[in-house]
Amino acid sequence: MSTRSPVAGTAAPVAHRPASPTGTLRLGTALVLGGAVAEYGVTTLHPASEAPDHHSAVFAEYAASDAWIAVHLGQFAAGLVLLAGVLVLLRGLRAAGAAALLVRVGEAAAIVTGAVFAVLQAVDGVALKQAVDSLAAAPGELRAAAFHDAEIVR
Repeated sequence: MSTRSPVAGTAAPVAHRPASPTGTLRLGTALVLGGAVAEYGVTTLHPASEAPDHHSAVFAEYAASDAWIAVHLGQFAAGLVLLAGVLVLLRGLRAAGAAALLVRVGEAAAIVTGAVFAVLQAVDGVALKQAVDSLAAAPGELRAAAFHDAEIVR
């Protein structure tokens, strides 16, 4: 079957059926669950053998981690998949007749959550790694200042 119109060189518009609320809700649920499972899986790779409040030991552990930034990028990606699932679920609720205000508030909350999560991963995943790497490489006379900088980022 051709989608060409009788006028040469132009394509006839293709009709798109809106997704059913059930299909949209299933997709959203799959994205939320997939994002949560991925988040858990990636987080298991996060270095965590030292007590978080023992800063000198935990900073050394973080500085020794070669996967630190990759783990945080993975956490960010998994979190975005989860949040995309929430947005798809909200779209399904809208199609099913949910209150528009409830859906809009949910969408706004999901978007704000994504922005805050991006900042968290940037600080913890990139800035903290840079600070602990600087601490590990700092000469003796600058070690206290580098340690203080790492504590501020943490």
